[in-house]
Parts: sequence; structure tokens; C-alpha cells
Amino acid sequence: MASFAKVPVIDVHSSNIEELYNSIILAVRSASFVAIDLELSGIGDKRRVNTKDIAERYEAISEGAKTRSVVSLGISCFCRLPSFSKSEEESALRFAIQTFNLFLLCKNNHIIESSSVKFLVQHGFDFNTQYKYGLLYSPGDDTNEDIETDQKSFRNILNEILRCKVPIVFHNALIDIVFLYQSFLCELPKNFSTFIADLDLAFKGGLYDTKYLAAFIDRMQATYLEYCFRKCQSENVKNCDNLKSHVIPTFPAYPSSMSSISFLHCELPRKPVNDTHCVCKRYASFGWCLDAENCKYSHDIDEILAVDFKFDKVRKRKLQENESVDDDRYQPKSTKARSSGHRAGFDSYMTGFVFGFLLSRHGTSWRENPKSKKVEDMGLLEAKNQIYLVGKDFGLQVKKSNFAKVSEACRKKCKRLYGECE
Repeated sequence: MASFAKVPVIDVHSSNIEELYNSIILAVRSASFVAIDLELSGIGDKRRVNTKDIAERYEAISEGAKTRSVVSLGISCFCRLPSFSKSEEESALRFAIQTFNLFLLCKNNHIIESSSVKFLVQHGFDFNTQYKYGLLYSPGDDTNEDIETDQKSFRNILNEILRCKVPIVFHNALIDIVFLYQSFLCELPKNFSTFIADLDLAFKGGLYDTKYLAAFIDRMQATYLEYCFRKCQSENVKNCDNLKSHVIPTFPAYPSSMSSISFLHCELPRKPVNDTHCVCKRYASFGWCLDAENCKYSHDIDEILAVDFKFDKVRKRKLQENESVDDDRYQPKSTKARSSGHRAGFDSYMTGFVFGFLLSRHGTSWRENPKSKKVEDMGLLEAKNQIYLVGKDFGLQVKKSNFAKVSEACRKKCKRLYGECE
């Protein structure tokens, strides 16, 4: 079935990591790709994070990553399955999907921004669970304990993803990648070109950004995650009905006694959505509104899609000048918008689903390789290692410059991971 009404997400914390860790590792090892989403305690000075110069932007995000923390992390593992029939082989990508929501707690003192807390609380985030059961982590370089013991931690889960050379998918990737690097890989280098060289060396499976795909490959009207997901979800059902390229998501049959599992509901409207409502132009374009609670216009994503609001080029360019580098993260947002205590977990699933759908639509070789689980055999190689840059009409290519050097910390880390430096 191309349609789905709910998505299972498993909460992972210190009280159940022992029983769930091996399942996560097995899901990673069998994955065609892994989608990751981070929820943060803040990002720092937004004016500097929004600066036009990319090196300065990296410096600002780095300062945020070194002084803030990751409070939760979603990881959704997508494994391509064999098709059930010849007709399905020609029109569909079938995936087995497992999604986990990890509560994390940084050991170091760190800044918690009030705007971030308000945003997370409004969306049902459970700070009691985070502080009581969050998986402890130390940011920066591996400690002796990390190296000498087989800890059941996200740092070691990430190590497994890297060792298996599994492609990692983000949405609006730059901030998440910088925080991921600082929190679970190595101490961030000062130089931006060194950081890019480090990513090129460490992430051998490649990086993908669904915001880049939405903007430059699929040319969607808007590129915030909620819009991309709902649009792909809706078009996926239509494509299935018309025997066009689509995705068939499948989920494990978890036992009803499993207390750590929640089902997040995302059923498409059964009746045609009212398209006569006036939608909020800013929300329709970016997924947030400055007057979120009092805005008289609709923020409903299905109504936005029903209208399929289109901006003239001049107005859209003016709005892009004010686009935030963090997309709709921690922006004023109506409480009537999707609310869930599993934002990181569900957002990672949405990111993975968008990638899978766009892979089915724009991938050029998955039909010729029906038995391959590798993304590189399915297509979209032109989007590999391309990161979306807010306010720019081009992406950031993750490729080591001939004049850049890999940091010593990353070199040592890759030596431990791969047994090689280059």
C-alpha cells in the first residue's frame, strides 16, 4: 500500500537502551539509507547564523554547537525490499522502515534558549523524560572511555552508520551536520574548508539534503519539511493509483505490549479540502508565521496544498531575503500545527519518506537494479553531497579542496573507523 495513516516511532532512553541497542544496530546495517533529525537547545546568534558569507555562517553555527546541546535525535532506517511483482518492480520502491526517537542529555554545562524550550514544549516534548532518562553524551573528540569500551550510545550508533558507509539524509542539513559533528564525532575545526574536508573523509556513504532536492531537483513551490512531506505523501497515493513511480512503506509488526512505541497519525484527508480559505502567505512559503497565534489566515498544510499557493517571482524573492537559515525550527508557529512529543523521530521519518519518494520520481537507475539496496544504484547521484544554503541559488558541495587539509582529530577518528586516513 502506498498510503499510510500512522507511523510507529520507538522512544529510546537510558531505561531501555540495553534491550533496543542491537535492534538499532541491525536496522542500520541493513539500511539503504538513514534519515536523521536533531532537536537542539538552541542555535545561537540568529543574525550571525543568517549571514551571507558561508564561512562566517559556519563560524556562528560552530559557536552555537559548542555552547548548546542536542536534546533529542530521530533516526529512521529505510531498507529497500524486493518487489512483489514485475509490475511493482517497474513502478514502485518498497521499503522496510524502522524509526527511533532518542532522548539525549549532554554531560557538559550548556545554554538552553527560552525560545527553543517554548517551541519544544508547544510540540509536546517531554523534558522530564530527557532529564531523567536521557542518554548521556560528551561532545567533542572521543574520550578514552569511548574508545576502550563498547558503550551503548548514539556515538557508537553513528560510528556504525559511518563504518557501514550508509548514506545519511537530512532536511536543511547544515545546522544538523555541524551539531552532529561536534556532539558525536570530533571537535569542530576552526576553518570552514577543513570542516568540508573532514565531512568528505568521514561520511563515505555520502550526505543528502531533501531541502536541496525539493528546491533544485523537484522545484517545489515551498521547501519546509511539513510541506515537502505532505506533498510527497499525497502525490505518492495518486501516482500509485495511476501506476506511476511511487514508494511503498512497510513497518514492523511491533507487539502491543511494547510500551516504548507510539503511533504518530498522519492520515491524508478523506474528503476534498476546502480550497477557498485564505492561506497565510508567509506560512505557506516557509512553514512559520511571525503572528502565529493571532494570524487570521490559514496555517493548515492540507489547505495550503489544496490552494497550491504560487508566488510571483518578485514577491518570492523578497520573502527569500528574510528566509531563516533554520527553516521553521524554533520559529513562531501556530499550536494548531502538528504537535507531537516525538518531533525528532517523526521528522526523521518525514525526511526519509521525502527522499524515498523523490528517489522514485527522479532516480534514473532503480528499475535497472531491482535487487540492489544501494542508493548509488537507484540514481540521484547529482544530489549526493549537495547541501542546501538558505538565501543562495546554489548548494554547498561537500568535496575536499586541493588546498584544504583534514583536521588531525578527524584523521584519527577515521583511522579508528576505517583503518585508513584517506
